[in-house]
Amino acid sequence: EPEKRPEFTEIIEILKSLLDDLGVPVAQEIVQKVREEETEFVQRLTLIPTDDYVVAEFKKALTIDVGEGKEVESAQCMAMIGDSLWCAVAGKIHIWGAEKMNYIRSFTVSKEKIYSLLNIRSEVVWIGDAAGCIFVFSTEGKKLYTLREHSAAIRALAFVEIPVSGKTNKTVWSSDIDGNICIWKQDKKTKSKLKQSVKVNHCIGAMKQVGSMVAVGTDSPILLFDANTASLEMEWAGHTNLVNCILVRKSYIWSCSNDGIILIWEPTSTEPIVHALHGHSSRVYCMVEHDGYIWAGSFDKTISVWDPESFALLQELKGHTDGIRCLMSTPYNTVWSGSMEGDGSIGVWECKKSASDLAIRVTTRLSDS
Repeated sequence: EPEKRPEFTEIIEILKSLLDDLGVPVAQEIVQKVREEETEFVQRLTLIPTDDYVVAEFKKALTIDVGEGKEVESAQCMAMIGDSLWCAVAGKIHIWGAEKMNYIRSFTVSKEKIYSLLNIRSEVVWIGDAAGCIFVFSTEGKKLYTLREHSAAIRALAFVEIPVSGKTNKTVWSSDIDGNICIWKQDKKTKSKLKQSVKVNHCIGAMKQVGSMVAVGTDSPILLFDANTASLEMEWAGHTNLVNCILVRKSYIWSCSNDGIILIWEPTSTEPIVHALHGHSSRVYCMVEHDGYIWAGSFDKTISVWDPESFALLQELKGHTDGIRCLMSTPYNTVWSGSMEGDGSIGVWECKKSASDLAIRVTTRLSDS
């Protein structure tokens, strides 16, 4: 019953006691300054790696030219396009060479903020904005056409490939914050046509193909739809706020949310396979896999790096002065981080060790506890 549930401070003490029994060092940190909307995250529990494991180090900060007299805005999303990295800030795309970290050029896409980028096989790039427009560009930056089926901000785009009758059915799923999902027939030679629409009673923040299903992250459950028929097959309950990113790593699915936690799932399970990962004191906006590690960026201005086998927190990266809104892995042994308007820079992190260097891995599944 609700009145018998332990207080948050009691839960923290129980966790500290359990971790102490297991011999895991625990540090308690009080966040001194938080934004008004983040007052629920005033205390954090940080697991400290016992061997000071260094996955990456800060290499360089890249500045974004927003124009004279204009305020710095958040980097909302990024994508690797060939050897270039595209970063969306406000309604513009800024392009850097990923290897030499050299600025190449910028171009305007929309008068509204861009919230989503999707590179489809380095053939075309889909860009979703705050007004619900989808702009389809060539990888050279030439606008091809616009799709206007949505009327609210498009936070998530997903490319879906499903084998059907000996052929591969290719579609693009787009979703907005009002709960509308549009499924488009993808053909690089012609303008995409709307194939099907689905309505859910939730705000949508993330989408990802998971085998024969599409996982849709909402402000409550993660919904799993049949990728071919778009019928709702399953729900994953665990997050209590908007899911911002879904990542597939081998047979596991990672999700992060505005509730400040990371959850890990298996496709056939309706509950997380391990206890929630608490590596941040605030909203977790983004995740990316690089060289065998999982990176997560948060509103708390830090990036956490996790071992995907043991689910252990290996390193906490600090370098930005505002939240991390997006992350992108490059083929040049770097991970790029896009920060919010209080910072406004792009961070480049040089990776030092691959996951194969990690000697000890202890899996801590719920079934093992």
